[in-house]
Formats: sequence, structure tokens, C-alpha cells
Amino acid sequence: MDAVRFGIYNILCDVDATRLAYERTPLGGAEMCGCLACRNFVTAGERAYPSDVLALFQQLGIDYRRPAHVYTWGRVEDGRYHYEGWFHFVGQVDQHIDAWEQVSDYFYLWFHGRPALISEAFKWQPLGVLEFVNKAVPWVLNTPLPSPDWPFETSQ
Repeated sequence: MDAVRFGIYNILCDVDATRLAYERTPLGGAEMCGCLACRNFVTAGERAYPSDVLALFQQLGIDYRRPAHVYTWGRVEDGRYHYEGWFHFVGQVDQHIDAWEQVSDYFYLWFHGRPALISEAFKWQPLGVLEFVNKAVPWVLNTPLPSPDWPFETSQ
């Protein structure tokens, strides 16, 4: 396992096993869902992550296109959207810190060892989780923007 340091975290990661698991995972959670919010996140692609986080994904073997799960809390000021989600990697967090690492004004991440929604390719391996919050994902679809209350609006 390779040792990777990012902010307050020390991570042990089997990069090759992580890459192989992502290669064997045909679709990420957002692609499988296909709702309007998830389609926007998939289309935003690399724009959903700061460059230093994309570099971290490379170090860990994580495919940024295949988060295990993504969801939105809706629109925030300036027409951007608040998204959260997580990725798995083969390995572990070297220490248990219950704190978010602020990467930028709008992006936070947290490493922990409580995986959920595990794809078949990752099962039966020691897993770590990289959870993220991005409060500034642009709306990039040609579909009109949902109302300001979306996704919390009701049909009443």
C-alpha cells in the first residue's frame, strides 16, 4: 500500500487495486441514477473538482467520473449547485479524524472507513471512503434550470 498525505489525513491506498476496481465499475452512482441533478453532475465532469483534488484522485487511483453516490441540496447563490457524494478506494485512513478538510472556499473533503453503496468491483476488499462537499457546481445542461426550491419543491 502507498502512503498518501492530504491536509490533515494520512491515507494508505492500494492504487493498482483501486484503479482496477474502477475499470470494472461500468457506471458511477450518478450515471446509474440519471435524474436531472445527476445528469448535470456527470456533464460538469472535471469542473466539479478543484485541480488539487483531481491530482489526489490520481494519487489514489480514483476515477472522478464514477462516484459511488452523488446528491444535491439545490441551488446556492450565483446559480451554482450544492452537491455531496463519495468515492471508495482500496485501503484505509491511517487515523480516524472526524473533521472536514477545507480545500477551497466551496470544496471540502473527509476521509473515513464507513463505506456504503459498494459496487461489486470493490466488495471483499478493505475500503476507505473519500466524501466530498462542493457548493459551487455550475449548471451545464441545456435543460432549463429548475426552480430555486428544487429539489425540495412539491407537486401541490
